[in-house]
Amino acid sequence: MRAGVSTATVSRFLNNPELVSESNREAVDRAINELGYIPDGAARALASRRSHAIGALVPTLDNAIFAVGIQGLQSRLKQRGYTLLVASHEYDLDEELKGVKTILQQGVDGLMLIGGAHDAAVPALIRSKRVPFVYCWTFDPESAHPTIGFDNRKAAQTITEH
Repeated sequence: MRAGVSTATVSRFLNNPELVSESNREAVDRAINELGYIPDGAARALASRRSHAIGALVPTLDNAIFAVGIQGLQSRLKQRGYTLLVASHEYDLDEELKGVKTILQQGVDGLMLIGGAHDAAVPALIRSKRVPFVYCWTFDPESAHPTIGFDNRKAAQTITEH
């Protein structure tokens, strides 16, 4: 091998570089750069059963609040070694369902959807693929699905009472 290390060391370098000595990291990194090697994401996902990708479906990217939220999500996911796949559906629930299917075909490890109004087929499809998901920008403790958001009714009540 070009780096002068075992296949196991190369694998460790690609998956957990902190477990590889500095000299071996430098040798493997140099060999990877010389060869122009790019790991095969599909093979890695098959072996680990993880894609290290998260999907997000938003109504539109034309609204700054969604764009800012997606940017924040992407930044946090990147810190944890994940890639974000984004689709928008222009507030069309049929298009949202198509977008969910497309993102699920990519083998994501999780999915985020905006709001609480979705076609009943959406959560059923996601659950059938055993992919964790969350509805964001909505808070509903009574929801059958996980939600993260704000309770606008409670906020308005608090303001009014104040």
